[in-house]
Amino acid sequence: MIAKTMDGVGRSTVVVNPDLGIDEIEIPTEMAFTMYAPYIQRRLKRMGMGDADALKAVRDRTDYARIALEKELEERPVIYSRAPAWHKFSINAGNVKLTDGDAIGTNPYVAAGMNMDYDGDTINVHVPSSDEAVKEAYDKLMPSKDPFSDRMEGKIVPLPKQEQIMGLYSASISDDDRTYDFNTEEEALHAIRTGQIPTTANVNILQGIKRANVW
Repeated sequence: MIAKTMDGVGRSTVVVNPDLGIDEIEIPTEMAFTMYAPYIQRRLKRMGMGDADALKAVRDRTDYARIALEKELEERPVIYSRAPAWHKFSINAGNVKLTDGDAIGTNPYVAAGMNMDYDGDTINVHVPSSDEAVKEAYDKLMPSKDPFSDRMEGKIVPLPKQEQIMGLYSASISDDDRTYDFNTEEEALHAIRTGQIPTTANVNILQGIKRANVW
């Protein structure tokens, strides 16, 4: 009969983003502003801004509020969950990256543990409030902190499969016998991204005299 809006909670459709690290999650900017609003206001007040001005800054999405949000994201992750998933990997924590879209993005390696498909599934995200909750999120709930299955001893949950395996296999095949020299790995990756060399090219990294396929 009595209800109130939950602070620090969001929900949206989940999409895959292989560019994210396994400990990262992509949150829509508007959702992040709403979820982190109390912490943004507190940070702005500590910077010397008045109560009303801090509230207005968050509401108007000012540059000061954006800077405060980004600072909070560096210090406070989110905890995300999905039901049904009948084991401990249904709750994870992630460092937040902002996106202009409406969906929540995750690394594909967390999907199996959360019984999650990218076909319209939704997940909930929560902002931990207390220092203890934040510490527990960093120490215990990050996917990289506990990758082993609780059902099968020694089994790793975030394993490559399906499209990921096909992608790794494709990246290992090259019809170009030439070897390209670069000073650093960053230069080699830039050459691939700008189309100067094919994705599967063999490269020679001169720094440290390390020869390796960039993949």
